Amino acid sequence: MDEFVGQLRRLCDDKKYADAVEYIKTSQHVLLKNGSQVDAALESFDPHKHTLGVLSLIYAKLFFPSLGDARLFVSQVEGMVNTCDAHQVGYVRDMYVAIIHKFTSILMEQKKPMAGIPVLVLASGKVGGEHQLSSVHADLCQLCLSAKCVKPALPFLDTEIRELCDEGGGHFGVKEFVSYYYYGGMIYTSLKQYERALFFFEVAITTPATGISAVMLEAYKKHLLVSLLLEGKPAGLPKYTSQVVFRYLRPLSQPYHELAGAFGKHSTDEMTSVITKHQTVFSRDDNAGLVKQCLSALYRNNILRLTKTFMTLSLADIAARVKLGSAGEAEEYLLQMIEDNKIFATIDKVAGMVRFHDNPERYNDMRFARELDSQIQRCMELHSRLADMDRAIARDPRFVQKKLGRDRDLAAGTADEAAAVAQHLGLGVKVQSEELH
Repeated sequence: MDEFVGQLRRLCDDKKYADAVEYIKTSQHVLLKNGSQVDAALESFDPHKHTLGVLSLIYAKLFFPSLGDARLFVSQVEGMVNTCDAHQVGYVRDMYVAIIHKFTSILMEQKKPMAGIPVLVLASGKVGGEHQLSSVHADLCQLCLSAKCVKPALPFLDTEIRELCDEGGGHFGVKEFVSYYYYGGMIYTSLKQYERALFFFEVAITTPATGISAVMLEAYKKHLLVSLLLEGKPAGLPKYTSQVVFRYLRPLSQPYHELAGAFGKHSTDEMTSVITKHQTVFSRDDNAGLVKQCLSALYRNNILRLTKTFMTLSLADIAARVKLGSAGEAEEYLLQMIEDNKIFATIDKVAGMVRFHDNPERYNDMRFARELDSQIQRCMELHSRLADMDRAIARDPRFVQKKLGRDRDLAAGTADEAAAVAQHLGLGVKVQSEELH
């Protein structure tokens, strides 16, 4: 163990990080044989100068028959993340990510997610670039949701993802990708940012797959509920959605489709009946709160429909038409909708009357012009990035090789068809596939 520590110190001091990584790979047996000395050896390294050494020792503990003192492991990971050199981390991202996953797992088992949030915020910044998505992001979102403290995850969720981080070691797979977007959708839903939540759930559902997972199923259910809250109807999925989604997820989500059907009929009685009928299912899926919000949204939608027909109505009449319990309850809904700019109305409390108005926004001021210009600039930037990606794909050797192979197969098939037609017509013409290349 002393030789291992000394050699790694020398290589890191000389900044020969690639050589240090090779030495670590060939010395795994040394660490496994001397597991009892690992904790003491960690004290021999400077966490910033010798990050590779610290990472290799903590990573080795993942393969011991017993991890040992979990609190000590958590403390070691916290110290490593706080002081490690991000440049050295880039050489062994697979080790770094595996350690973070284990760290997250332990805190979830101990039911102490809050303790890991500051650590994972820092770890997420060191494992990839600003616009890169890593599996550590999914761990961070999981801890934030479990701790009911979602604000630390927002800077990462709000950042536009342009590429996936190359972690190596197979740590970043479909499961981590889908989990990130599922957790992100749940966070945005809790903040009532339904448009963003709908996008995240859609990505989780439409990730290419040959089978379905529990995460995709839960994302599908929440996508349906959030679309009712945002759009008042089930949102359609893109054409590129895998067929397994339509084949399996819809039958497994039948209670939710019944709820959406009642919502579409604008019937609060029918929707209440569906909620009562499937209350156990909604509670089991932890969606009872969202379902209750959908019922409130239906009352709001029904009030909104009245504004398209009437200019003046009494509070009692509104309550009766949308089947609310009282005029006071109708007033509460109206006040909230006015505050949210969903409707424009004046309430005469003395007379108990409501007068509806047209939207006063004329979209002709500088504020709107600046917003329009901002959206145009974003579209132009997106077009530019898409063009760059298209050029990069066209130059990718794997794409070129696949395209040439496909063209070769197509040419061969065309030649065979031509020869068959010629023979059938008795023309006696032999077509060589090479001539068509």
